[in-house]
Amino acid sequence: MEEKLEMKSFWNGDFVLSSADLIAAKAGLKKSTRVECFNMDDFKIKNKDFKKHNLIAISSDEILFGKFNVYISKLKRYALEAKKCDPSYKIIKNKKSFNDVVEDVGRFSELIGYPSCCINQYVESALQSENLASNKTFLKIPKRISFVFNNILNGVSNIFISFHVPCSFSCKKTLAHNQKIFNAIKKLSPSFAQEIEKLLKRPYLIFLQPQLSAYASWDMRKGFMFRGKVKKNELVYSETFYFKTNYPDYKKNKNPDDISDMNQLIQKGDRIKFDSNGFIVYSGKKKIGKFLNSSELKSFLFNFV
Repeated sequence: MEEKLEMKSFWNGDFVLSSADLIAAKAGLKKSTRVECFNMDDFKIKNKDFKKHNLIAISSDEILFGKFNVYISKLKRYALEAKKCDPSYKIIKNKKSFNDVVEDVGRFSELIGYPSCCINQYVESALQSENLASNKTFLKIPKRISFVFNNILNGVSNIFISFHVPCSFSCKKTLAHNQKIFNAIKKLSPSFAQEIEKLLKRPYLIFLQPQLSAYASWDMRKGFMFRGKVKKNELVYSETFYFKTNYPDYKKNKNPDDISDMNQLIQKGDRIKFDSNGFIVYSGKKKIGKFLNSSELKSFLFNFV
């Protein structure tokens, strides 16, 4: 009997070996990465694991959303540089515009391992105030996507390989980079790799707000993970799990919860048929409900394999 579908963070007793970002830094696949600590006591506890894996950890001087940022690298100079150019404090605390911190955004993104094509699209999209409806990444979702692209659970659990939004879900640079990280995870933390593959290699139905920027909308995503299979324009499933992100950056943003009733509907169904306008939910051969895309909320099917 298959275990119940659920979503939880992975922990194996070692902070580094329970984080794809930290494993990537340890393996030299990221110059630096960033984690959070609640306070200096928390930092000291985590720093024991960092030191054990020969990683340098440097804390931010200020808190952001009640936590310290900590910059991790194999080399002190990269950790210091990441701390210096991290744009989050400048935008959120110092109220600088995106235009004021473009260079910092670009360099910080390089340090934490984002491919250049994805950085360039992100910067271009932000400078043009482009919304999700016109963003290239979301205009066409491939029918089948390698699970190493799946960062949907970031903001829900630590089950992800890289949390950047790719320039497309077929980006060759992201595919190669994320595959290298996953290979490092398999080598250094095999049980973590098993959990990643078990939860990420699945169909996901995601709801995004088209009028927002692609990146804000993505950060405010909600949706369903399925035990099931996609065939052409249909998803046949036996179990599903509803989730939504909870980033502190977006607590004040409007986040329509139009799918609370949809959650109950999908739980009752076993098949979803998709078209360009939305989808219809079935239980056996019986149609039990539907969802229509709108300017407020749009559905996206991601078939990760």
